[in-house]
Parts: sequence; C-alpha cells; structure tokens
Amino acid sequence: MQQAISSNLYSIILGDFNADNSTITSSTTKFQLLNYLHGTNMYDLADYTDNLQNTWQSSRYQTKIDYIWAHDALIPHLYKFKLDNSSSSTNSDHQILTSTWVFPFATTKIRHKSKSKRRIFNYKIMSKEDWNNFTDQIDSNMIQHKVPTLMNIANSLENTWHKIHTSIINAALQHIPNKKYTIRNFHHTFTPKATQLHHDLKTIGHIIHRTKRLFSHQIPLPHNIQNLIDNINKDHNFTIEMPPNCQSNLNTWVLHTKTFWKTLYNARNIENAKHLRNHICMATNKRCKQLSTQPTKMINSILN
Repeated sequence: MQQAISSNLYSIILGDFNADNSTITSSTTKFQLLNYLHGTNMYDLADYTDNLQNTWQSSRYQTKIDYIWAHDALIPHLYKFKLDNSSSSTNSDHQILTSTWVFPFATTKIRHKSKSKRRIFNYKIMSKEDWNNFTDQIDSNMIQHKVPTLMNIANSLENTWHKIHTSIINAALQHIPNKKYTIRNFHHTFTPKATQLHHDLKTIGHIIHRTKRLFSHQIPLPHNIQNLIDNINKDHNFTIEMPPNCQSNLNTWVLHTKTFWKTLYNARNIENAKHLRNHICMATNKRCKQLSTQPTKMINSILN
C-alpha cells in the first residue's frame, strides 16, 4: 500500500479479511486494518453500493468478511458490484464478489481508426497483352497452389476458394496498375473543451455523492475534496462552498452545489452540439464543392 501511494498508483485490495466491519471493536488488529483503509481514502464497494448481503455462511452463522476495497479516485469509474452464489462453481462457503469498471480514458488509444486504405485497380489503361499476361499468371499461380479442377472430399470449398482468391489477387498486383488511397472515416469525437467539462461534471457529482455517504457513516471528509472544489472554482469561476460541518446544513449545500452541476451539464451539451454542427457544415460544404467540380467522381462514389 505504501509503495503504491508513493508511486501515485490507485490500489484495489480484495480478499477474505475475516473481519466484520460492523461488529468488531477498536481494540482488535482487524479493526485497525479496516480503519487504516478508511484513512487512506479506500472504499468498501459493498458499503459504497449499499449491498448488505453476507459473504460467508456456515450451518450456524453467516456474516460479511470478504471485501473489495478501491481507492477513492477509482470510485467514479465503478459500474457495478454484485455477489454471486458459488455453489454452482467453486462450491465454497464464501460468495463470489464481482466488480465491473469503466475507464473511458484508458481506451482513448484504441478508438476507431479515422483513416482506412483502399487499393484502386486501373483497368482502363490495360492493353490486350496485359490481360493475356494477367490470365497466364493466374493459371501459373493456380498450378503452384495446386488448385483442384474438380471438387473432392479431400479439399474443402473454403480451402479451394482461398487458393483461387490468392492466385487472382497476386496476379492482379503484378499485372494490373494499382494505387493505394487513404480515406478518412467519420467517427464522432469530443473536443478537448467538452472532455474537460464532462470530467469536471463527473467530479462535482462524485463530490456530492461522496459527501453524503461520509456524513451518513460519520466519517471525516478527506483533504482532497477541498483541492477538487478549489480547482473547479478556479477553472470555471464558480463559488462552490466546502461541505458543511453539520448534518443540518447538508441539504442546503447539496442544492447549492447542484446548480453548478447543472451549469456544467448545459455547457457540455452546448459544446457537443456546436462541434457536431460545425462538423456537419464542413462535410456538407465539401460535398457541394466536389459535386460542382468533380461530378463524375462523386456520382461514381455514390453508385459504388
């Protein structure tokens, strides 16, 4: 844990703690371990999702002693937490704890490709001699790949077709003039501004949810909440206040903070709509220009 914290790594700790968080006393070592996890901004996923199921049972007792603890920074990415019956798999007296996570920024490097390549064969400049050479090359390739002239049991249809396909393609690449073209694909992406608005929107929602839960469990607020609020106030010229010290003022603080959440929500939607509208206008203008300057090419692209 200390190594992970010093390296700015967010931990997920799971297993059989053999300790019930609701019944152990402060004098036990087990309580000290769970209290340490609370103190280092770790969250029990069952507690966070209000899952009250017991994780272990015997013929006489049942209790909650298995946990998945996750660092505070990972909680906004939690999609689902559940317990599964192990009787049909491991046949254990412990339940199976399962957590599902969604990390949008972890998949940004594997977005859809914005470009694809196509190979265009120019048949118009082929002469009769070129076609004869192309045909001879196909025959040679089929002999080389031992393509059967009759179907039989020893060779499947898929295997024979693959050999024919390979023979034709290789001959075409050798004898038919061709060229590769790079084509841009349209996949909607968000602007950096919209991405930042979305990130701050989730942060405010997380602060509200987290503060309410900490109050309900009478746990002190961690210091990083103040840093998060200060950063958002600075970036957007907001006046979000720090969470109150007493329960009676919590609802007023939540309502006040939600007004800023709604402001970011509307700003994000406006930014997305503006970006999409500009993209559509640019694509439309480009098509109109191509229709006026290259009508044959545009019509062929539509027909193909």
